[in-house]
Amino acid sequence: GFTGTEEEWLASLKGEQGQQGEKGETGAKGDTGADGLTPFINANGYWQIGDTKNMIDGDTTTALRIIGFDHDYVSDVTAYGREKAGITLEMAAVTANLLSPLNQTHTTSVSWNNCNMRTTILPNYFNNTVPEALRNVIIPVGKEFVYFNNNSISSISDTLFLLSTNEIFGTYTSGYGRGGTQYAYYAAGNSKIKGGAWWTRSPYDSTYWTYMDESGGLQSHYLMKNNVYATPCFCI
Repeated sequence: GFTGTEEEWLASLKGEQGQQGEKGETGAKGDTGADGLTPFINANGYWQIGDTKNMIDGDTTTALRIIGFDHDYVSDVTAYGREKAGITLEMAAVTANLLSPLNQTHTTSVSWNNCNMRTTILPNYFNNTVPEALRNVIIPVGKEFVYFNNNSISSISDTLFLLSTNEIFGTYTSGYGRGGTQYAYYAAGNSKIKGGAWWTRSPYDSTYWTYMDESGGLQSHYLMKNNVYATPCFCI
């Protein structure tokens, strides 16, 4: 009989290893979009500015639209491996479960960093509605915002965020619209209509906050206006 361990016995049953075959040829590199940056995703075409991808959660389908490539600076370069996130997407249309005031009360002590929308509404949406597979690839990025009470500017790390007026229009007459640079989708003059009014993260002045109306025009109102939606953005 065989004397030794079971592992040695199993090894003794194997024949000698054959000669290794030659290394196969390197596969062809995927195509890129017209700008040389947009990644090719499948036979249906290219990911380009303005393209949409559906996010499905149960019976709800939400269209997500690409608004920029290599636009937003990541919060943790070491963890991500590069300075900027590859793709920024926005919610392309309003959805009923994100109809909410920006804050429950109107006070100038509240800005983007501590409003109810950022601290409660969007985190709940992220944790309970965004599919896990998508949550796992969303990258926190740094977003500038303006303080409501003194017009000073600061930055904060966000997973889901609302657009600033500057990111929509590129320039804005009120200093309160500062924060971020215009996304390629909006720089191209594309529609700002999303099927309902939607919030920005920018104050209008020291009294009112900005939102986009149903026709895609800029408006302002109190923080607790209750017929405006959040249409958050994120980066991957």
